[in-house]
Amino acid sequence: MLVLSQVWLARRTHRVLNVGLAAATAVVLVVGVVGTVLLSQASARAHDVRTGSYAATLAASQAYALANEAKSAEAFTLIQRGSGQAYEEEFVAATDDAAQRLDAAASEGVLDGSGAQALDAWVARHAEIRALDDEGDWDGAVALATSTDADSPNAAFEEFSATAREDIETNAAATRDDLASAGTGSAVAGWLLLAAGAAAALLAWRGVTARLEEYR
Repeated sequence: MLVLSQVWLARRTHRVLNVGLAAATAVVLVVGVVGTVLLSQASARAHDVRTGSYAATLAASQAYALANEAKSAEAFTLIQRGSGQAYEEEFVAATDDAAQRLDAAASEGVLDGSGAQALDAWVARHAEIRALDDEGDWDGAVALATSTDADSPNAAFEEFSATAREDIETNAAATRDDLASAGTGSAVAGWLLLAAGAAAALLAWRGVTARLEEYR
């Protein structure tokens, strides 16, 4: 619009250059380029967050929730004392889902795989509980399931939980920081464009006013 205005004004006044309109055009062009670069950088940063720290947070938090559901199913399986097969199926489904999410995040490079290893270790200890129960040693299965020894299933679960919580907290903080940085870039671009618009309007007004003064 500024270029068209200059062409129209040049034809009407037979003057090639209008300093005010030319300066307004230059301001809009320069700030427009700078704003585009800033917005592009903010968009790229947001994309990196979505496929990086946010994806890691999501995978770890979902796996953590699924593991806690499985832990409850483990307890209900024993409470049912021989008739808790449905709960064991829930345990297997939840831990398989959690493992798939953690393995996918590790293969994508957003998690280091320690959470998946800790989950596998706990599931292996859970198998020992099931073996005792399935062999008819319900008391032994309950004792193992409630043990707090360093090599107990509960200790393995706590190790997984600690790893998952650390992954969640670390990546959630990184997500907040990176999104805040992207938001700052977008805000700067917005204010620059607003200032450029105001400056261009003022320069254009002065340029046209100067031409009108010549005819008074």
